[in-house]
Amino acid sequence: MAPPPPPVAPVAAPPSGVTKVEMEAGSARRAGAPSPVPGVSMTSSSRPMCIFAFDALLASLRSEAPPPMPTNVPDVDDVGLFVTWNKRSTGGGGGGGSDGYRLRGCIGTLTPSSLHSSLATYAVMSAVGDRRFPAVTRAEVSSLSVSVSVLSAFEEAADVYDWTVGVHGIIVSFEAGNRSYRATYLPEVMGDMGWDKGDALASAVRKAGWSGRTDDRFWGRVRLRRYQSTKVSLPYGVYARGGGDNEVDTSPSPPPA
Repeated sequence: MAPPPPPVAPVAAPPSGVTKVEMEAGSARRAGAPSPVPGVSMTSSSRPMCIFAFDALLASLRSEAPPPMPTNVPDVDDVGLFVTWNKRSTGGGGGGGSDGYRLRGCIGTLTPSSLHSSLATYAVMSAVGDRRFPAVTRAEVSSLSVSVSVLSAFEEAADVYDWTVGVHGIIVSFEAGNRSYRATYLPEVMGDMGWDKGDALASAVRKAGWSGRTDDRFWGRVRLRRYQSTKVSLPYGVYARGGGDNEVDTSPSPPPA
């Protein structure tokens, strides 16, 4: 199994008045499979991936051997992946309450790579290695919810407008002044922000760190890759009860990142 590529965490500030969680992922109510595109192969996130993430984090915090990868998690090597941990704002266990969640850690990779290797790595790294936050402790685990986002169906776009709002996520990349720029938005972000393609592209290049002109000549230099993604979330309360698909989760839906 090849090692995963270097991790990626959101670093650029969003436009004024928009939080990082809102910018990166939007509402959990919108999470799920995007509209299918004929002829494009996709790999979807799943509940077993979230269960494994909790298993892996707990094993690491207990200094135990890593758990085995579930047999129902496909061993594909062409997906990006992000693991996000959110923590309830206040209080006790993982089974209920009316409090919201806040971001506790999110790391992953945009580079298509091994799902097994990336999930095993980022399930733990996102909880203890996100430099924006202190490492998650054992005492916090019962207040956490995990989300696994799988990015697949990566395609080179013919130009910066060759993608569909609500279906595709975008990766913009370009070079200027001996510097490389890159940024991404997940598929659901555009809908949540009310953006059209022009809005999303303008925000993406700002997110990448570009503050120069964005005329036709500039856009002609920008490379765009499109992809699709799915997200599944699991709070600790459901995980502790076995994580079964028939469990009813009474916890508030945490915001994905």
